[in-house]
Amino acid sequence: MYLLAGWMAPVAPLALLIAWTAHGMALGALAVVLILSFALAVAASVCLLVRSGSAAVVLWLLTLLLLAIALLMVLQSGVVDSDSTGAGAFVLGLGLFGALLAFIASIRIDPVAIAQQSAARQHEQRVAQIAAWEAAYRDAHNGEAPPAGFMPPVALAPNNSDRTNTMAILALVLGWFTGILGVVFGHIALNQIKRTGERGRGLAIAGLVLGYIALVVVLIVVSLWVVAINSVL
Repeated sequence: MYLLAGWMAPVAPLALLIAWTAHGMALGALAVVLILSFALAVAASVCLLVRSGSAAVVLWLLTLLLLAIALLMVLQSGVVDSDSTGAGAFVLGLGLFGALLAFIASIRIDPVAIAQQSAARQHEQRVAQIAAWEAAYRDAHNGEAPPAGFMPPVALAPNNSDRTNTMAILALVLGWFTGILGVVFGHIALNQIKRTGERGRGLAIAGLVLGYIALVVVLIVVSLWVVAINSVL
């Protein structure tokens, strides 16, 4: 329920932006706020899907702030025409409601359950390691099984569970300003997190989403610019 309601947050600003732009309204700063609200809500929804509670909480808070700013701008006289004010306020209100529910869902993500899932994955990796070691032992000893109770050594990795991956933070920050760098750092962060067990998977995915959205926006703007130039020529 929370996740379904949360999708009203990105849909609301995107629907208003498309509808008002199609009617030829000059939105100015409001268009920028709507675009940022949409991008943040999408990134926050992805973090909620992958159960990255800390990243989702921060992103949903920022989404709530931007949607509230957009609502105030719509209610302000002169930003949009009077006929569109009521409909815009209603749609943004739905977006705020969805973002609030998603924010509550982010807070309620259970860290104990996530830790249990991580422990289960580590157990599966250990079982696979033992099976591979036993197969290698039989190959080296003419099919003889290893002695009872004899186990391969456990590779003790440093405890990185409380440290957030630096590349993930950079991916989220750079995803806003340079889409391609957000994508690059996001993929690097995911690979490092998989290897080291650090936190920040949600941040990396959010950076990837923002980076890809920025790339799509740039491609659209460049395409429109090229079409405009060709029409003038």
